[in-house]
Amino acid sequence: MTKNEIIETLQLTPHPEGGWFKETSHSKDTFLENKSNEKRFFYTSIYFLLDGSSPSHFHRLTHDELWFFHKESICLSIAFSRMVTMKESI
Repeated sequence: MTKNEIIETLQLTPHPEGGWFKETSHSKDTFLENKSNEKRFFYTSIYFLLDGSSPSHFHRLTHDELWFFHKESICLSIAFSRMVTMKESI
């Protein structure tokens, strides 16, 4: 299956941080986020597609993320702590 076929089949749209995505579900309950003072879902599940032409931009997270891989590929995820140590997972 090609990238364009995946985008069309899953009805993905461009993601503001790069790549393509589609929200698939989220929690019924919400919480008030301290920094933004906005309501957020406890969890949100999305399809997210990246390739060499659409990298995800380096950004700071204010919440946990779970990543699931559905097609053969290597993904490098790097996390920096407040002490600027690096954790790497593949």
